[in-house]
Amino acid sequence: STYYVPGPRIAYTLNQFALFRWLSEHSYLYSFTTKNITALIAHIRANPDQPSPAATAVSTGTGKPDNPEIIERERLLIERMYAFCHQHNAKLIILDLPDIMTGRQNKDGQDFRDFQTSVPKSLRQTMTNHSDYFLNSEDILSKYRGVAELHVPHGQRHLTEFGHLIYGMRTAEVIHSLLQ
Repeated sequence: STYYVPGPRIAYTLNQFALFRWLSEHSYLYSFTTKNITALIAHIRANPDQPSPAATAVSTGTGKPDNPEIIERERLLIERMYAFCHQHNAKLIILDLPDIMTGRQNKDGQDFRDFQTSVPKSLRQTMTNHSDYFLNSEDILSKYRGVAELHVPHGQRHLTEFGHLIYGMRTAEVIHSLLQ
C-alpha cells in the first residue's frame, strides 16, 4: 500500500489503454517524458519552495567517468557496499553491463554493434576484490561478438533478449555456485 514513486495510479490507469501500454513498452520519448514528469512531481513534493529542475539527466555516453574524484567516490561506494553485504551475511555480485560501440564489422564484412566493458580500468580491481563475484562483460559475451546481436537498435545501449538471456543464465550459475 506504500508507493515510492509519484503518480503510480495514473500510470496504472493509463496502461489500461492499449496506446499508452504500447508507448510505455516501445517509446523512448514516452519514457523520457514520464521520467521527467515523475522527477518534477517528486521535486515539487520534496522542495515546494525551490524552483523546479528543467529535466533529469539522460545517459548518452559510455558511462566511463574520467574525473579521478568520481572514480574515487565510486571505489569507496563499492567498498562500502561490499562491507555492508558482508556485515549482513549477503553476497555482492557486480554485473558489468556492456557499452555499445558502433561501426564494427564481423569477419564476413557485415556491420554490427560491438561492445566494450562499462567498467573503467581503474575500478576493475576494486570490483574484483570487493565483491563475491564480478561478472565482466568480456568474459560473458566475447564469444558472441559479431555472431549475435547483443544490443537493440536505437535502444540507448539496452541489451537484446539474447543478451539478457546470456546474462541471466550466467548470473544464475554464479548464484548457484555461491550458495554451495
